[in-house]
Amino acid sequence: MKKKKDKKFRIRISSYTKGGLAATGIFLLSAIILAVAVVISFKQGGNSGVWIGLMPLLSFVISVIGFVIVIKSFEEDGKFLTYSYIGTISNAVVWLVIIAMYLAFV
Repeated sequence: MKKKKDKKFRIRISSYTKGGLAATGIFLLSAIILAVAVVISFKQGGNSGVWIGLMPLLSFVISVIGFVIVIKSFEEDGKFLTYSYIGTISNAVVWLVIIAMYLAFV
């Protein structure tokens, strides 16, 4: 008697919300900008200048845009919302980190 092999169930990437995927990508961009700003600032001992200081503000604005996109993605019917949840939480975490940095160091 032959055993049936269990096939793994895979969900195609096209069955996730487009806004959720976009917001997750926007989060990655925002997190990279924030990390670069922090690393440069630490390397230069806090004397990195205005442009490096504005990078977290740019990261915050990008994260707000991602949050708006992900909120609109919850209206898509018949799609999986996994990336929408990831995008919502991760963009909110970026907000909190940036606000905490400004409150702690300003």
